[in-house]
Amino acid sequence: MLTDGNPPEVKSVGLGNVNGVTLGYTSGTGQGNASATKDGSHYKITGTATGVDMANPMSPVNKSFEIEVTCS
Repeated sequence: MLTDGNPPEVKSVGLGNVNGVTLGYTSGTGQGNASATKDGSHYKITGTATGVDMANPMSPVNKSFEIEVTCS
């Protein structure tokens, strides 16, 4: 979820389940990071999502991500 500013601010990103770990980013939690750029109707969102592997819950999982979207 992005704000409508320019540049937009990333409020949250949900990446779903990746290799048994639910990954995401939520602004203000102090975990992970994300930023977005806007060029016309093209958006690029990059950052690091976090999650917990229930097989090893004491060791958080961090994965980088990049999403590109064009809205019409």
